[in-house]
Parts: sequence; structure tokens; C-alpha cells
Amino acid sequence: GVTFNGAAIWQTGNGVIWSVQAAGLDAAGPVLARLRISGQRTPGGRLTFAVSPFDVWSALRGQPRWTFGDGATATGRRAAHAYGSSGRYTVRVRQADALGNVTTVTRRIVIAPPCVVPSVLGKTLAAAKAAIRRGHCRTGKVTRRRSAVVRKGRVLAQSPASGRRLANGARVNL
Repeated sequence: GVTFNGAAIWQTGNGVIWSVQAAGLDAAGPVLARLRISGQRTPGGRLTFAVSPFDVWSALRGQPRWTFGDGATATGRRAAHAYGSSGRYTVRVRQADALGNVTTVTRRIVIAPPCVVPSVLGKTLAAAKAAIRRGHCRTGKVTRRRSAVVRKGRVLAQSPASGRRLANGARVNL
């Protein structure tokens, strides 16, 4: 459920002297604004995690605490982490205020191996597509051309060139 802060204001007096009184209720945790996750989402790739916590009613207690879903943790508005293997991970950041109200925000991320572009020159289209999949890439645009040198149904050219390391699922045009 959602928790809200609140305020009550009233006046009291004896007919001659009046005063205004107020009371606040801080029942909600801090706001975790501008949560960002950036960097290479590949095994061993460095990711940067950032958040800007604030609380309108009370002071923050401590620093944000991060859990990365693989057993590792960190503390601070900014944290760096590298995952050792591919997988789906749940990242959590938690911040408390001085009254003990806590806010936790969760994000799910996927860590996947990079696309390593294979050499598919001279292969059949079916063999080229299979090699591209094994390299964690996707087949991009396939353009058909005639050649006096390369047999029909074989790959004449590819882009990008073989050996390039790209983001998982990058397209290889044939």
C-alpha cells in the first residue's frame, strides 16, 4: 500500500489570547529519485548504479543500501558492480529516514554475453545464421547479390566485420 505524510493545523484560545498549533505525521519513507543503472550489461562489465534520495519531513538515516541479486551489496548514492555470469538479477536500493520509515525500489536487469561477430564469409545463409546466433548476435538485413567468384547461396560480405564485440543481440548484416 501507499503511505502518506500529513499535517493538522488548529487554533486554541480563551477568547482573549489565541494561538495556532500544528502537528505533522511523517508516515512515508524517503523518495528515491533519479534511479539510474548504466554501463555494460555483460558478464564482467562494470555497471554504475545511482539514486538521489530525499525526504520532505525528516532527515535521512545513513546512506542508500544496494543489493545486486548475486549476493553482493554496496552503500552510497552511487555504487559500481560487475556481475560474474549471465542471468536475470533483481537490484534493490533501500533508504530509511530518521524516524525509521523505509523505502525500497526494485529493478530487474538482464546480464547477457556480448555479441562476438563471427566470420561467415563463404558460408551458406543457413550456416551463417546459425553461427551468428551462437555468437549471441542476430541476423540483420540480408541483401542478395550476384558474384562471379562466390558460389550461389553463399555469403559475399558482412557488416560489421568478424571479431567485433558488441552488445548482446547486435545485428550482423549479410
